[in-house]
Amino acid sequence: MPGRRAARRRIESPRRPVDPAVSVVVPIYNVEDYLRDCLDSILRQEYADFEVVVVDDGSPDGSAAIAAEYAERDARVRIIGRPNGGLGAARNTGIREASGRYLTFVDSDDELPPGALRRMVESAEESGSDMVVGSLRRFNSIERWKPRWVDDLHASAKTGITIDQQPGLVRNNYTVAKLYRRTFWDDAGLWFREGVAYEDQPLVTQLYVRARGIDVVKESVYRYRSRDDRSSISQQTATIADLRDRIAAWRVSHEEFSEHASPVVYRAWLVTLFDAHFHWYLRSPSVADDTYWRELQAAIADLTADAPPDLWMEVAPDRRVVLELARQDRRDDVVAFYERDGARPNAHPADPYTGGLRCRLPFGDDPELADWLFELSLPDVVLEHEIHAFRWVEGLTARIRGWSYVRQVDLAQHDSRTEVVLRHDPTGEEQAFATTRDDRPAYPPPVEHDRIDYGAGAFDCTFDLSDAAQTSLREGGRWDAFLRTTTGDLTVEIPIRRLVRSSSAGIVPAGVHAAGHRMIVDWRMGEPLSFVVDRYRVEATDVTLADGRLAGTLRGPDAAGVVTVELEDDAGQRVSVGEVGGAGAAERPFEIPLPPIDTAAMDPAEHVTWRVRAESADAGLVPVLYRGERQFVFGTSCAGVRALERTRNGLLATRAWRVVALADSVHVDHDGVLHVDGRLHGARTDQTTMRLRLRGRKTAVSSEPTAHADGSFSLSMPLEHEVWRFGRHVLPATAHDGSCILVDESGHEETVPLLLSQEVGSTLPIPVDTDRLEGRIIRGPQNRLRVHLGRPVRDARGRYRQHRLRNAPPGRQLRKSLLIRSYFGDSATCNGVGVLRELQRRGADLDVYWAVRDHSVPVPDGAHAVPMNSREWYDLLGSSAYYLDNMFQPAYHRKPDGQVLIQTFHGYPFKTMGHTHWKQTGRSAQQIDSYVRRAADWDHLVSPAAYASPLLRREFEYAGDVLEIGYPRNDVLLADDADSLRAVVRESLGIAPHQRAVLYAPTFRDYESPDDHRAALVDLLDIDAVASGLGDDGVLLVRGHAFNARAGEQVIGGPGVVDVTDYPEVSDLYLAADAAIVDYSSLRFDFAVTGKPMVFHVPDLARYQETRGWVVDFEPTAPGPRVDTTDEVIDQLRDLDRLREAYHDEYDRFRRDFIEREDGRAAARFVDAVMVPRGDAPSA
Repeated sequence: MPGRRAARRRIESPRRPVDPAVSVVVPIYNVEDYLRDCLDSILRQEYADFEVVVVDDGSPDGSAAIAAEYAERDARVRIIGRPNGGLGAARNTGIREASGRYLTFVDSDDELPPGALRRMVESAEESGSDMVVGSLRRFNSIERWKPRWVDDLHASAKTGITIDQQPGLVRNNYTVAKLYRRTFWDDAGLWFREGVAYEDQPLVTQLYVRARGIDVVKESVYRYRSRDDRSSISQQTATIADLRDRIAAWRVSHEEFSEHASPVVYRAWLVTLFDAHFHWYLRSPSVADDTYWRELQAAIADLTADAPPDLWMEVAPDRRVVLELARQDRRDDVVAFYERDGARPNAHPADPYTGGLRCRLPFGDDPELADWLFELSLPDVVLEHEIHAFRWVEGLTARIRGWSYVRQVDLAQHDSRTEVVLRHDPTGEEQAFATTRDDRPAYPPPVEHDRIDYGAGAFDCTFDLSDAAQTSLREGGRWDAFLRTTTGDLTVEIPIRRLVRSSSAGIVPAGVHAAGHRMIVDWRMGEPLSFVVDRYRVEATDVTLADGRLAGTLRGPDAAGVVTVELEDDAGQRVSVGEVGGAGAAERPFEIPLPPIDTAAMDPAEHVTWRVRAESADAGLVPVLYRGERQFVFGTSCAGVRALERTRNGLLATRAWRVVALADSVHVDHDGVLHVDGRLHGARTDQTTMRLRLRGRKTAVSSEPTAHADGSFSLSMPLEHEVWRFGRHVLPATAHDGSCILVDESGHEETVPLLLSQEVGSTLPIPVDTDRLEGRIIRGPQNRLRVHLGRPVRDARGRYRQHRLRNAPPGRQLRKSLLIRSYFGDSATCNGVGVLRELQRRGADLDVYWAVRDHSVPVPDGAHAVPMNSREWYDLLGSSAYYLDNMFQPAYHRKPDGQVLIQTFHGYPFKTMGHTHWKQTGRSAQQIDSYVRRAADWDHLVSPAAYASPLLRREFEYAGDVLEIGYPRNDVLLADDADSLRAVVRESLGIAPHQRAVLYAPTFRDYESPDDHRAALVDLLDIDAVASGLGDDGVLLVRGHAFNARAGEQVIGGPGVVDVTDYPEVSDLYLAADAAIVDYSSLRFDFAVTGKPMVFHVPDLARYQETRGWVVDFEPTAPGPRVDTTDEVIDQLRDLDRLREAYHDEYDRFRRDFIEREDGRAAARFVDAVMVPRGDAPSA
């Protein structure tokens, strides 16, 4: 939507470089949807000495025209046309045309991150290497992620190495994300293979072997797209053609490595096959095809034949087992291995022995499979750990809480004990401290599994570092911290690296030794934890900050020799020099003038910090110890806000803000009210009140204005928000970041970050535990207050407990109740609402429960909210007499005897669905079997119309009872109180009585959906232009699909645009609107019940049919104008009466053929068919 996204910036450039440093080769073929983003990412590179050689490989779409547009306005872009020959041929053409000293390749659906070219060129220029190998990131329309090998290969930068020095680089065997010196490329005499896929992998392996110097850079220099429509070459592993191209690439690489590479490099390449490549194909549904299996199995047998036994041990046991099954030509067992979760080895328990673990994978008792296939040697055993609380109890006595357990070892079956070990770096001296079990850990285990109980791995340990400090004072050195866990006969030790940054362990102040020396807690993300004693040399006491000067007294062993004191900024530059009196004395008065700073020009989120340093003739610059009781002591009579700061490591500094809000006390009471007490400095005299604000992913709530005085405040706010006409509900389960809002006398607001004091930080996480809320208060980004709420499931939290509850036998006796779930608990809506209202109208004696993701979801009056995955949810799922769902019931549901299970689904059939859709999206046989099994459990299937019934039966292989009754959810549209409800809804949405409301409700696009669960919002209609076309008397309601809501998409439009994607009840919107802009969504069938006009905006009609398709023809289901452009939409909406009249006949035909059962009595027919015969509701 142009109205919600930033406009594309026009890129201009200088003339084409005569001798460009870099040639960027970009082949194009059918990439019109991605090419602009690709070229923009290249042309916006800060490094500009390059040419872009675009090779049009006979693309039949609009790609060439887009490229020509860029070439016309940017002389660095050249276009070379050629007949279609495939990616290899196009790249070869680009190489021939390239004139740069370096070559790099970008696929036309991918992107370069900022700085990519500069980083690679700088490395090559400095080192003279033949190749530069960069890291990459994957992305789709929703998210970005790192391939699992990236951290191993790109943990540190290297220059001028050979492949023998880092053989694992062969795993990064893409042409892209690399820079090649052109003379090296030409000397190698290599070309891409043509007419095949994976043309690059053998070539890259050959280049690795021939390169005399390779640079490895840490930074990500490439963004590699995973297409949502799964149409890229690398996403086509299910075809026999793809398999054959891959096997050919394997064989070329095998020949190159076996004949020309060192044994260590050849071995590393084999490991990549064992660990990754083979498994992409073994997991494909296409192994069911005899030819596919025969060729894959032969290739695996051949390529693994000369692998030494110890090489097998370099890959995980699950890889070994399934490869051996394939080598033995046991196709059915390979499929069974994956179906039994064999590819998730960490989900299976393992038994410890002295040398490691033996994994209980599928086929573990098979006599044809050697024991060593299932074994994990000691170096590969993982000790999971995490520290989520650290505080000084008194002096140098510390308390830490966290997790430590051996991954895959079930602690319900094996005892485990953990010690905290401190090891002195110079001498190797150890101090070990026993831990106790923590029965109430503040965080869940860092890694969880369904079938493995790690509960006993939570620990609590209090230990005294005084002896360690004394040793360091005598002998120097640091103390490294380890966890040592013993389970059975296996002992594993690991440096403590993982500290939860949002907790008290994330920022730990220095401990102070009795003699004044500091025990510094030294930890950085990803680095080991250690303790370092800093000898106390100079200390500042009696420190004051007033009248623009910092003053105090210096004491300590080196105080007598101090010549000057100074302030130093973050860059290490001196900004002010002070005076020190009493030369030679043990106590030295000092005074430093504060440099002027324009705090009025500072943003409220900014601050300036200056550290105090003392300079002595003997020791040079030394830090100054400061033992202030509080982290900040605010000055007086200073320009702006100035404070003395006791830094994390106990040193003296001063900090300046324009305005600052600091929380000294935070908690949530049992009523769900958040209380924050703190200090406020820098507010203007007219900013007399302030509010507390919490902003979540899609919510923003504020407290009532409260007066502040004397630099302090006390704010309170219920953790609730207003949900349109549905009243107040608790905040949803997500992160909510806190800030303060200063309000002046005119009502103008200013946002100030709400920071956490060290005193609060030492108590984190602070639990949130009420009847409807569960979560914790933690440290957010930039040390700001964050309230993180989770699903309120109490003692059902964690994958292990969830697994046990899901697999518990159902209750023996059914209760007289109806359990309803809609849209996986995301909202309480759809057909269940109509059924509930009808039961209430009849006075039926049925308890009604509604499953919700959390208590933020409004539930209709008369229903009891039940959080999904809570113990109560599982109890009701196994004991309710009736269970109604509009999605497939959970796969773990085992219907108890006598339960009546009703499937209503949630839309009129139109898009491909069921078996057709499952096969279209490559669902596994196991997934499809699960759907079929669950459909067999339905006692009733609700069909909205006669045309729909046979389609539903066919696509879901359902032979049971079909209730062809219409949709109960639409009864409200024809109810007697529909007009009054319309008025209430419109008022809630801010629509004036005289205004025209138009609902825009596009469905999601499969080609924008990475996982059939989430999708980016379509960007086909200019919503601001439509709103402008409606004028001041119009309102555009934009309703994204549920897939868009799950992806976190929000509509950002101008005046007249209202985002109703998360509005709880869509039928309200049908009532509120006067017309609708729709496309392929089944929503149009429901909206047609109102008789209001519709405009069909379908510019991608052909693409939608190709990528998703439908089960009935589109045209008869679209009783309105079918248009492509925003202007056409605006034109059609100008006169709704004319629009209604023009399509009157089509509309009537549509209602007759497709929604003939919608008469306002669908729910009555439902209750008569389901509850009345069973005696659980009276007759109408």
